[in-house]
Amino acid sequence: MKKNIKFWSLLFLLGSFAIFSGCSDDDDDSTGVTTDDAISRWSYEIDADNYLKVTFMN
Repeated sequence: MKKNIKFWSLLFLLGSFAIFSGCSDDDDDSTGVTTDDAISRWSYEIDADNYLKVTFMN
C-alpha cells in the first residue's frame, strides 16, 4: 500500500513539473525577426465551370 502511495505521489510531482515547465512563456528571439515581418501575397482564382476548384498563386 505504501509503495502505491509513493508511486502515485512521485507520478503526480513529475507530471506537475512537466506541465508547469511546458506551459511557461516562450523566450524572445534574439534575431529580431518577428512574425509581423513576413508578408505573403497570395491570390486565388475560382474556376468558372466548377466553383469547388480553386487555384492559389503566390
